[in-house]
Amino acid sequence: MKDRKREFKYFKYRECDTFAEYLTQQSENGWHFKEWKMGLVFEKGIPESIHYSVEVFPKGAEMDTRPESDAKEYAEYCEAAGWKFIDSHRKFCIFRREREDAVPIVTSEERFLNIKEAEWHRGLSNLCGTLLIPVPYLYKFFVSDFASLIFNDIMLVILLMMLLAVLNAGINCLRILAWSVKSKWQLHSGVVPRYGIRKSGILYWRLLYILLLSIGYVRMIYLVYHEGFQSIMMPWVVIVGFVLLMYYVVIPILRPSRSENWLLQIGIGFIVMIMFAIFFVMIDDLGEDQDWEQNVPLKLSDYTESTGEPDYADIGRLDGILGKYLYYFAEYIQEEAVTPEDSSRDFVRYEIYQTKYPWILKKIWREKAKELTIDKANVDEWNAVSVCQSTEESYSGVRYSILYENSVLVLQSGKKLDEAQIRIICEKLNLE
Repeated sequence: MKDRKREFKYFKYRECDTFAEYLTQQSENGWHFKEWKMGLVFEKGIPESIHYSVEVFPKGAEMDTRPESDAKEYAEYCEAAGWKFIDSHRKFCIFRREREDAVPIVTSEERFLNIKEAEWHRGLSNLCGTLLIPVPYLYKFFVSDFASLIFNDIMLVILLMMLLAVLNAGINCLRILAWSVKSKWQLHSGVVPRYGIRKSGILYWRLLYILLLSIGYVRMIYLVYHEGFQSIMMPWVVIVGFVLLMYYVVIPILRPSRSENWLLQIGIGFIVMIMFAIFFVMIDDLGEDQDWEQNVPLKLSDYTESTGEPDYADIGRLDGILGKYLYYFAEYIQEEAVTPEDSSRDFVRYEIYQTKYPWILKKIWREKAKELTIDKANVDEWNAVSVCQSTEESYSGVRYSILYENSVLVLQSGKKLDEAQIRIICEKLNLE
């Protein structure tokens, strides 16, 4: 029979009484709490009804994995009052009563203030932390690069999972607010609050949160393998595995000091940020498909005299739940061209966005038609709803943005297109 066991239990600061009752129950079953080390460690002994007190130490910190000097001084003060200090973790301090006449460690008002401060500090820190990563990508999604990201299902799943984490942190802050108001009212009414788990909808929300996250991970893995991009799974597995290993194994076992833990956390955060940057770069490149080159619907040679292979080509596509995105760029430069202004340079760049959702189409159109001039004269030539184009030719060519009922075409050509070329482009891209 094992003499030691490890339990992986999680308690919030406002669940101090439930935590103490759990430790007492374990002691009654013959398992006595000894330390925090990758979970709650218990040793086998004689069953006893031991009275525990779980307190929130105001001078503690979330980075504390073991008793710091302030906690040790606090323990000496409590021991004189009849409480034996066992161990501490974060702002939690666990004591066992040594004398029947032991006085409470803190007053009811002090205990409430300590718990409230710790809860708000942790709750707001989690909310800010969950907001830190998605905000730049939400800005990119809604402001700078909506047109291509909206059709990237993997990115959508990741963003939804991030927003779910933000929602969870926000709901937790609202629960802290409700708990704070209720507990304060109880104190003013002369009732000592009980700091325990409320059974109401909290458990159901936790289960729903875990379920939704699990669905998100499964969906992301399915998309990656379904689209044939298994190579990007390795960075993701490395990120998740590295974080889990450090936070749930290495740090809990080593139990570094507060300052050492800060350095470890900064180092881990820096590494994770680099990993995420690499991962999101790979996500952005998901549309690239070099084997698809032979099936490009429109090439420069289809409507110009350019022949042979382009000097440079870039192709890509995305087929998402909200629509499709197609991209192609090809450039031809004669070897004798000396200056960028040489007319021998010719190229084509086009993007096609297809969706059945009008709000997506409207937002893409506003984004792609920005800084262009409406060209009502060529609407019939393009067989479109609306046409915009740049007013003059330049080294970057002439840019067109054409709106159809279910798609948007953005085309950039080295030279202005004539009616015959427009007709060919519409036929090749099936836009008529």
